[in-house]
Amino acid sequence: MAAAAAPTPGEAGAALRADLALLDASTKEAAALLDLASWQLSELDRGVAPMTRKTSPLLRARANIGAAKARSEEVLEHLDASRKMQGVIGAGPRANLEAFLAALDRLEAALDFLTAHRSMQAAEDALRHTTALRDSALAAAAQEFAGVLHKAGAAAPAAALARLRAAAADSQAGGGSSAAADAAAAPLDLLPEAVLGRLRELAGALLRGGATNASGRTCVRAYAEARAALLRAELDGFLAPLVAAAAVGASSTAAGQQATWQSLESRIPGWLAALRLFVRLAAEEARLCAALFPPQEQAVVVSQVLAGGAASLLECADAALATRRVPEKLFGALDMHGGLEAALPTLRGALSGAGGADRVPLLAHLAQLHGRLAAEVRACFRELQESVPREAAKGVPPEGTVHPLCASTMVLLRRTLAYRSALPLLFGPEGEAAGGGVCPAGLAEEARLLEAMATAVGQILDVLVTALDAKARSAYKTRALACLHVLNNTAHVLHALGASRELKSVGEGWAERYKGKVEDLQRAYIDAAWGPLLALLRQDAAARLPPNLAGDKAVRAAIKERWVAVNRALAEASAQQAWVVPDAALRFALKDAVGEAVLPLFQAFFDKYRTVAYTENHAKYEKFSPQAVERMVAELFEGGTGGAGAGGLVGRSPPSRSAGGGTGPSLGRRLSGSMRRLSSARE
Repeated sequence: MAAAAAPTPGEAGAALRADLALLDASTKEAAALLDLASWQLSELDRGVAPMTRKTSPLLRARANIGAAKARSEEVLEHLDASRKMQGVIGAGPRANLEAFLAALDRLEAALDFLTAHRSMQAAEDALRHTTALRDSALAAAAQEFAGVLHKAGAAAPAAALARLRAAAADSQAGGGSSAAADAAAAPLDLLPEAVLGRLRELAGALLRGGATNASGRTCVRAYAEARAALLRAELDGFLAPLVAAAAVGASSTAAGQQATWQSLESRIPGWLAALRLFVRLAAEEARLCAALFPPQEQAVVVSQVLAGGAASLLECADAALATRRVPEKLFGALDMHGGLEAALPTLRGALSGAGGADRVPLLAHLAQLHGRLAAEVRACFRELQESVPREAAKGVPPEGTVHPLCASTMVLLRRTLAYRSALPLLFGPEGEAAGGGVCPAGLAEEARLLEAMATAVGQILDVLVTALDAKARSAYKTRALACLHVLNNTAHVLHALGASRELKSVGEGWAERYKGKVEDLQRAYIDAAWGPLLALLRQDAAARLPPNLAGDKAVRAAIKERWVAVNRALAEASAQQAWVVPDAALRFALKDAVGEAVLPLFQAFFDKYRTVAYTENHAKYEKFSPQAVERMVAELFEGGTGGAGAGGLVGRSPPSRSAGGGTGPSLGRRLSGSMRRLSSARE
């Protein structure tokens, strides 16, 4: 079928106009309906208005009644809170901690409400009852807190603490192995996580009002006492000997006798070990405080814990500082200063994790102790300087050996220079020395410190040698023994300066000045000890025997007197066998020099008269043979022990037998050669 014909434009326009007309008519009809509805609503509103005015107060009254009811229920809830919570509180925190703390929160909320509404008639009684129950709850919480702490302290990880003590003792003994370091750095876990969580919840309840209220103070005090007791118990293993020695010293002081450094000196390593252990435990305590307490309370808690734990540590340091100042105390002060030097930065770093704990008073006390120890180091060094002339005047060893003061002074100086912190502490600016003991950077500053130390050492040694020389001259009856004593001391100082790397760096100038004095003292000794005998022997060597000796009675008498004088001189010289030269090289050098000077002359003297008929009884006058004199020389300076035996001269080359021996250029060359051998042997 054919498609319908498309409408013409005119037809389409007519259809569109018809549709628009229909739409317009519909719109007008709808508008009329809306106007009608609006009029009807207006009429309804006018009709309902009187009713609305009458029901509005009823609606407001209903709302007010609802609010009053809710308020009444709230008041009743707070008034009755203590009665409702009494059972839970009475059961205590151990039964159900979560319910106990929730009940405590209810009581705190009730107290806040009742305090704000005390004007209500029933509020006062309820407030008193609620307050009493809250206080009882806090007391129970505090008791539980203390009980958990005590139980946790009794069950402290013994293995971890033993590792720490072993690490501290290992450092004390000079060990410091990597295993000990790993043990010291291992986590301690002093409180298990479950215990830590329980304590945290209890502490939060007790510290709700801050650390200044009663429950807060109780909580902080209980925690501080428990943890400080653990600290003290761990430190006591190292500090107990020092505490006991200090107590004995205190009782002696009360009796009029001052405690001595010697009674405490051997206990200082224990103090240093206790300090290292304290630093490690303090870091753990700071971590525990940060985990348990609010940030605003951590500094207070850490301060009290560490103050209680460090009390014995500080008391022992005070006792050591209070002892009478002696030179040997210098090393204990240096050790303690070095220990604090290492401990303070570590301690500050460990406490920085607890809010404000890096400013606790204990750090100030330790810093003050650090400064006091630096001052004590300088004071003890001054005491060393001042004690030399005082001690030198007290006496001399009877056998002429090295004076104990000389030996001890060199040991003290060598030990002092072995400390890296000694130079800046002794010769750096006092403020910087108290704050840091390591040698300042820079070659110029290091050279300045070495120069200052060299000057101080030179002054001490000058005073030492001069004072010992003066005392020897006044104390010894023989000039020879005085010369030998001064020679022993001077040689010992030079030997000590050359044998110690530390002393050599500051004593080269002094050694250069005194290097030639040893040879001078050797010559002075031989001149004083053997000069009279050598003079007799030389005088005799220059005299010739007359041809008619048998008929010349005066000459025979003179020969007899000469033998008597020689015998007397040798008998006096034999006393030198009891004298002592402790340095083997110097002792052999002296024997060489004496043998070279005496033996050839005596051999010539003995041979000269051995076959001469100046007497009928040669044995009466010839009491010493050359072999006996040689044995005597070999046994010189052995302290009367006869160390050389009956053989020839031990440790020397055979002396020249020429009759022209003596103390002239040959002896000088011999002494110089001996000293060169002595120096090369020491090097």
